[in-house]
Amino acid sequence: MHQNKSSIHPEAPLIVLRSIFQRYDTDHDGQLNEEEFGRTLDDLGVQDTVEHNALFALADSNNSKTVSFDDFLHLVQSNGFARILSSPKDYEFVITTYQTFQQYDQNGDGQITWDRFYWYLHSMGYSHQHITQYWYYMN
Repeated sequence: MHQNKSSIHPEAPLIVLRSIFQRYDTDHDGQLNEEEFGRTLDDLGVQDTVEHNALFALADSNNSKTVSFDDFLHLVQSNGFARILSSPKDYEFVITTYQTFQQYDQNGDGQITWDRFYWYLHSMGYSHQHITQYWYYMN
């Protein structure tokens, strides 16, 4: 697992964020596919494939299997990305939740209901406050 990875500053100017996005959008389709997003993460120091998949799923807000510029902006500007990369506990939670999600997503549609999410985390001893916070990360 990671230890204090680099991040993109959430208050970076829009032109800088667009330039970063375009640098990795090598096929110039306006979307980052998993491979392109993975190269972005590689350059931020995230090397593990499972970690790539988990962070891609977090960024892919509509489960389209691509990350749009708006998805990218939301990920970076919400401070969630910087916080996840700088907090081993939050980072481990995202990765573990992704792996668990893969088990609970029985039909493979990339979605899980709030009730199942809540039930699982509650059974693991998480408080309502933490579950809600983590849902925000994942949603």
